[in-house]
Amino acid sequence: MTDLLARQIDGITALVTGANRGLGKEFTQVLLDAGAAKVYAGARDPSTIEVTDTASCLCDWTSPTQAISPRPLATAPTCRW
Repeated sequence: MTDLLARQIDGITALVTGANRGLGKEFTQVLLDAGAAKVYAGARDPSTIEVTDTASCLCDWTSPTQAISPRPLATAPTCRW
């Protein structure tokens, strides 16, 4: 079973929602530590994302317009949807 859950992280691109706190924040850091090439960190308020070396994005899945078409934070031009 553990073989099914094992995945190569080195060099991947990942999107983490809720990256500003709790599990999302931890997942973001673990992905970076494991060698992810790019981590897009999404949160309702991107200014609250504390993990560095990410592309911070506005990502509010509770808003109907955001859930359909999340827009990147203006200061993170590398965050593309």
